[in-house]
Amino acid sequence: MYRLYDMVYLPDIMKLNRDSLESIAIEIDIPTDGSAVELAQRLGDAIASSREIRYQGLIPVESIILAGKVSVSWYPFVKSNNEENLINVITERLQFNPLRETKIPPLDQLSSEPVVIGGFIRHPDMPNQYFLRIMVKTGIKRTVSGLSATPQITTALCSVYINEDEGFIEVRADSKQANKIEKMLAKILEGHIEALDRRSVVAPFGYEIENLATELNGRLVETEAIPEAILDTLSVEQVQSVVDILTAIDTYLQDGNMVDLEQVLQSAKTILSEPDTGFANIPFSATVLAGMERLGMGAGDEGELRLQPLYTLLRPHLQNQGGNIQFPLVDEGVTRYYKIKVGLVTNTVFFVTPASENAIAHVRNKILRLR
Repeated sequence: MYRLYDMVYLPDIMKLNRDSLESIAIEIDIPTDGSAVELAQRLGDAIASSREIRYQGLIPVESIILAGKVSVSWYPFVKSNNEENLINVITERLQFNPLRETKIPPLDQLSSEPVVIGGFIRHPDMPNQYFLRIMVKTGIKRTVSGLSATPQITTALCSVYINEDEGFIEVRADSKQANKIEKMLAKILEGHIEALDRRSVVAPFGYEIENLATELNGRLVETEAIPEAILDTLSVEQVQSVVDILTAIDTYLQDGNMVDLEQVLQSAKTILSEPDTGFANIPFSATVLAGMERLGMGAGDEGELRLQPLYTLLRPHLQNQGGNIQFPLVDEGVTRYYKIKVGLVTNTVFFVTPASENAIAHVRNKILRLR
């Protein structure tokens, strides 16, 4: 059966940073000069030429080659027949075993539907845990040369991790491609598993992104949110009242004139607190939040948004749409810090900091409650 080293292609090499490219080059005695693109191309050619070179060269990057800056979504599943191996179903539906064969279609035969081109087992002792490599046509771009433009098909190379032992599918692709891949997998596995349902990334934590940050022993450094009390319309007079209050507070902080501030507040109260305006029971902080979507409040990567006083004030009036979490993880004996972007609408986790397999597994285990 194929292993990881058999399923690495030039697009995977191109995603690596310069340091990783040089690590591969040193392993297989390839010159490290030139641009990163040139180096990646040389490495791709060398790795494609020999299985021995491929095995030797990819050792330094085996924990990151299919990880990196990647968007991840998860699909727990239940088999209709616990005794059945899904790889056998996949083999029957594809008419080839992707763990033993590769089928790479010509670019001009690709459609918008994802195509399984191959796969590999995670470990010889884990035959029910394997990856599928998926190719997806993403569009057509035109390259201008001289006085003409040549159309060129663009593709994405994605990875799907299937763990039959623990009952989940992990798709490593952006949300748009993941939607296509989940439909393809659902069609292939139809009748053999229950309907695929993308796991909510915050459901196990009471639908609170703050609780996910706590579970990861991390810090919530930024959140994207909308007001809980959505204000459909604001009249010109109402908008002006809000602006007048904020301006008056600024002025008071400069000159300390409480009389002027009180006059503005009383005037605004008359406009915003009348029963027929719709604002009588809406906190002013929620009113100010109308139209605001992103709250960082100076937390930065080193701070903790939940400790910011302004966030504490506004939090009761927000519906989180996602946010950024930074968390520590001991990886290969070294404490590293990873930053993820949590999408509550798409139910994806994007690794802003290039991930390792251990980092993905750490987040996966928390969200799927594996261990």
